[in-house]
Amino acid sequence: MNSVYILWQDQVTTLWHPVAKLTRERDLYRLNYTRGANASNNFTPFPNMDNLDKVYESHELLPILQNRILPKSRPEFKDLISWLDLDPVEFDPLDYLSITGGVRKTDNYRILKLPDLIDGKYIYDFLISGIHYLNDDAKCVIENLKEGEELQYYFETNNPVDKRAIALTEKKSGCFIGYCPRYLVRDFRKLIEGGEDGDSIFRIKKVNSKAPASYRVICSFESLERKDYKPLMFDEYMAHTIVHEPKG
Repeated sequence: MNSVYILWQDQVTTLWHPVAKLTRERDLYRLNYTRGANASNNFTPFPNMDNLDKVYESHELLPILQNRILPKSRPEFKDLISWLDLDPVEFDPLDYLSITGGVRKTDNYRILKLPDLIDGKYIYDFLISGIHYLNDDAKCVIENLKEGEELQYYFETNNPVDKRAIALTEKKSGCFIGYCPRYLVRDFRKLIEGGEDGDSIFRIKKVNSKAPASYRVICSFESLERKDYKPLMFDEYMAHTIVHEPKG
């Protein structure tokens, strides 16, 4: 079973809201709306899925998500899978969507997956944002980053777009190399601010020198498991109505 949340950005307030949860079990997709769907009067339910209290099932991925995945028939598909560090044989569209965020320039949806819990650590993999806007010196620093290298971070509270912004820098030089995606910072900051120094670390997972800027660097956020924290347990992530998971 694999699950992701569909996040929607209110263009008036610029806030992100989790509006639905999508789960794949074998060849069946199940979608239920979350309480975040009621957070703004500006949100419109997905086409042909108007009932917020209904659980929708399909053997096909929702069209709104399917068109965010590069078709396997495209010649650049192989390169993209390599950039994302995914297995081309056991390809899971939800893994693809979660690491890319399902980003399209034409709309305001993002895809978010629950973090992996490995050896007592929560691990989120994501693509660093903002690389396209860096100067040549900063891009040169990125080219020399190594797998497993630890990054520094700071809270950019004076950011005019997002007061919660988390900026990432190369550890030795302090060179700014980009941001954590906005839809992840709430959980990241909760883990960082609730732990001790060194409990949360950003590491380079993969640098794709020949990839477009939006796919250039995969970063991993690692944070020690805590008894007082469960990922994505904010009220808006809760099911809009009671959802009974299938047995077996």
